[in-house]
Amino acid sequence: MASINLSLVLVYLCTLLLLSIPSLALSGGVVHVPLERGHSGHFKSVRHHHDIHRRQEIEDDILTFNGQLWFAPFRVGNSNLNLSIDTGSADVAINTGRYSPSYNSLKLNQTAELRYGFNKDSPENSDIQVMLYADDVNFGGMTAKNLTIGDQYTGAIQVPGDGIVGFGGGTATNSTSFFERLCEQGSVQECRFGLALWDNDSGSQHLGGVDHSKFSGQLSVAAVTPIFTSFRWAVHSDIVIDGKVFFSNVRVSLDSGTTYIYGPIDQVIAIFEEIGIMPVWQDPSLESGGATVTGYYPCDLDPQFGFRFPSQADVDISLLDSNSPVSTESENFYLMQDAFRGDFTKPNNCTSVVLGTNLTDGVWLVGQAFFLGKYVDHNFAAKTMGFANLRPDLRVNSTAADTTRHYSSNPLVWITVVSLGVLGASLLTSG
Repeated sequence: MASINLSLVLVYLCTLLLLSIPSLALSGGVVHVPLERGHSGHFKSVRHHHDIHRRQEIEDDILTFNGQLWFAPFRVGNSNLNLSIDTGSADVAINTGRYSPSYNSLKLNQTAELRYGFNKDSPENSDIQVMLYADDVNFGGMTAKNLTIGDQYTGAIQVPGDGIVGFGGGTATNSTSFFERLCEQGSVQECRFGLALWDNDSGSQHLGGVDHSKFSGQLSVAAVTPIFTSFRWAVHSDIVIDGKVFFSNVRVSLDSGTTYIYGPIDQVIAIFEEIGIMPVWQDPSLESGGATVTGYYPCDLDPQFGFRFPSQADVDISLLDSNSPVSTESENFYLMQDAFRGDFTKPNNCTSVVLGTNLTDGVWLVGQAFFLGKYVDHNFAAKTMGFANLRPDLRVNSTAADTTRHYSSNPLVWITVVSLGVLGASLLTSG
């Protein structure tokens, strides 16, 4: 049995919510899929209505959460599954006992070891082993034919829900990712998709184009930059605090499957000091390795923290190239109100959603806390990402008053999970 080391796989938090929602295919190779989050382990009840464009929208209660993922309905082989939408990975992995092969499926006589978590004390507990099949995967009325999927047969970790669909590039199984297969088949008008996620557990995914109805003006477009050894949704950005650039041209990997925002420890501590947040080492004995730095601050403090896209350095380059797809002006994108708050530990004592770690090789890992309230375009063809603030009038109203996000109050739990995939994966061939 031969083992081939493959590319590093970015961090994936076992967080976020389970949802089950129908989808509606539009004409012309464009699909608009409403998304919603629910508690892992059971379905939510939802109310549906149609807007004037006949796209299905979802209205539901606000949920507080600790450990969520964005989910959508897929048909994999003969199984109807709720799979998490993860832009930080590229493979399709199905939890044990959930996959029923179709009549036309093909067992590939290969296994793969995928890492969706990293426990520094017990790395083997971060891996799952999957048997590889070729089968059809349908999402939003579009079918990726003969896609390589992994059916988990052993491993300690199970992804919440029924499994995960990676919308990144560079699979760990040396195959084609789901969305790239749709592009190869000509199933979409353009090889790009957009995520529009709100802070009240509603959202949508747009396949094959840009949903301009979700935002006003133009996208702020940044070029995808190589990190590690394969394609990732990573760009250069400037970090901004209260309208001023604090760090310039940092590498940022955007991952819808991660809850928090992780940055290099030295930069995070500097940001905390600038804002007035008390940095706390979660394990001082590991300051040079796997420790986490979190921050505590009075809840009435309202940090204006965000990212500027594209970075000014990329703007300067774009101004010299008339054919560059990168925007010639930058725009600041801040975390939504309350999104900076990771948790309430005591009255008027909040935990920052930004954490410091040295496990990401100097790359900022920007998760769902940033995505909320924004339209994020992922363009495979142009190798760009585009950003815009969602139109406030389109936000689905909540029946609950409290829209504050609640995360784990113990970041150490998350740091053992957040680096799901940091050490990569291997493909094993048998037979």
